Amino acid sequence: MGRPSVSTIHSYFIFNKSLNESACKNCECKIKGKHGTNLKRHLASHHDELHEEYMSKELEKNNCSKKVTKKESQVKLFNFLVPKVNVQLNKKIILDACIDLVTVNGRPFTMLNDTGFRKILDPVLNGLQEKKFTINSYSIKRHVHAESLLIQDEIANEVQSKLISLKLDGVTRLNRAFLGINMQYIVDDCIKLRTLGLVELTESHTGTYLKETILNILKKFKIEQKQLYTITSDNGANMLKAINLVEEEISATVAATIELNNELNNDSIEDTADVSSECSESYDSSDRQDIFFKS
Repeated sequence: MGRPSVSTIHSYFIFNKSLNESACKNCECKIKGKHGTNLKRHLASHHDELHEEYMSKELEKNNCSKKVTKKESQVKLFNFLVPKVNVQLNKKIILDACIDLVTVNGRPFTMLNDTGFRKILDPVLNGLQEKKFTINSYSIKRHVHAESLLIQDEIANEVQSKLISLKLDGVTRLNRAFLGINMQYIVDDCIKLRTLGLVELTESHTGTYLKETILNILKKFKIEQKQLYTITSDNGANMLKAINLVEEEISATVAATIELNNELNNDSIEDTADVSSECSESYDSSDRQDIFFKS
């Protein structure tokens, strides 16, 4: 006979013993077994409010179950006498700092769930008194994605209708290949450098595959092929082939555009000629009337 389920996490699920499945009461999602960690992970990733409620219950239960010893009471008294530090923080500052940890500083997302970090962060979040505002590895991933879309739109608007110079470079690390793409353009007489992406190459590095990868990145930032002024890369055969294919596609696009414009102009000229001819015939066949004005 196993240990009884004493954790409050099980109150959010219905366990089917015959199927060995736990069904979420809120979304009816089924999870294999009834392991507490899996159930907690489900609440954290899909039900932020329920996860906060569960964490509060666990904290309250742990506080009630502990017996205060003489030593602990002395520590509490000492902490009471120690001056506290008051700092000005808000939701945006905390969120931006956590995003910087996993992007600029390169820390893993799991750091946000570490006990040491939670001891610093949880009192701050409790001070904000916003129940719907949670910070963990799952929520920060969503915020990072949202921030990336904002930066992407900012770059797309900034580079609109500007000539750009692309810089390409490939790198291999631990049996994984990547293509780095950045661009340079001029804003207010200053050269600006932006990184468009570090794309993992999952196929054979043919010129065609590299060309498609480059054009997909340009499309993602709404950069038209006619905006390309120069492309700089190393002298790798596949990279040079990809650049030649990009140039050929740009030339074909420009030629097709010119041809389409010529066809439209010719059609317009023919339509104008037909209208002029009809007007002339109508004028010749109509009755004429001369009007004289006396001076």
